[in-house]
Amino acid sequence: HPSAAAMTAAEEEAAAEGAAAEGAAAAAGGGEGEGEEGQIVPVEEPVTFESLMSQCQTLCETGDYGDAVSSAEEALVLAKESDDKTLQVTAMCTLCQMQSRNGDNALALDTAKQMRTFCHEIKVYDGEAQALVEIANIHLNEHQAKPAVRAAGAAVKFCAKKAEPELKLAALCALAEGCLQLLMDYNNAMVVDTRLQREIDQMAAKAFAAVQEAVAISEEMEEFSLRARALFWYSRVVLIFKGKEQEGLEAAAKAKFLYQKIGDKIQEGECLMVLAQAYHKIEPKSQWASNAAHDALEIFQKEGNTAAKERTYLLFQELGIALRVAGGAGVQPSAVLDGAAPAA
Repeated sequence: HPSAAAMTAAEEEAAAEGAAAEGAAAAAGGGEGEGEEGQIVPVEEPVTFESLMSQCQTLCETGDYGDAVSSAEEALVLAKESDDKTLQVTAMCTLCQMQSRNGDNALALDTAKQMRTFCHEIKVYDGEAQALVEIANIHLNEHQAKPAVRAAGAAVKFCAKKAEPELKLAALCALAEGCLQLLMDYNNAMVVDTRLQREIDQMAAKAFAAVQEAVAISEEMEEFSLRARALFWYSRVVLIFKGKEQEGLEAAAKAKFLYQKIGDKIQEGECLMVLAQAYHKIEPKSQWASNAAHDALEIFQKEGNTAAKERTYLLFQELGIALRVAGGAGVQPSAVLDGAAPAA
């Protein structure tokens, strides 16, 4: 007969084998193990670059931009540790976008510039073009038109060599928006001399060429959001030219339809504002302009977009449209801008 000590050793070995088998089964069955007194203890999954980027996207969709920045920062750390340059570019691009959405444009601009330098050093030219688009967008957020036009123009030149159509479209739209901002600044000038008039004409021509190319590129794309974006900026730009009001109206209507299809309410509202301007240019006393402006305001109120609401009130004032209030009466938008809110 085996001794008691031998029996104990055999029992311990069998118990160890059984525990190992249970652990393997638990891991295979969903990452849970058995803790004290038979309790199920979840086993944490290792954090990966992909999981952090997915988390960042989810947080962005829910408007938690601060946490999205943290996730992007963690992803960048992992990308640097892995020495994967492609992942680093992706993380830097996402980080600057999240920083900008979180309202920290200075930090976003610094990240975008670092991304551009990094991409230039490793000769990733589409990455450098993307960085320039991000730089342009950040300047646009700050209403810094001249540096935005420079950055977007440089991005368009990079894209002329070889770039994805989506990136080229983004660069062209940023260039058009920058030109429009600059034209608005010029419009506020006290005196328009020959030199400034030449600059105005050049900016208008540059904006028109950009949106023409953007629409041409978008027509080869299947994604509604990209086609809508090109049409939206096309409508914005053509309305600065006399005689193109109908063209602007049609482009804005098409963009609005596409944004409706994908459920982008904010951009649908933006298109309605362009439609209001177009209707007003075609027929100043048209009810269509008032209807479009009120529809835009209703969307922005439902979406809780304060900045867009303020811009809509300014549009009402600019076009001389009275706001509809309870009972069917009208109130001048200047009263709303001065703090008197219209009745719901």
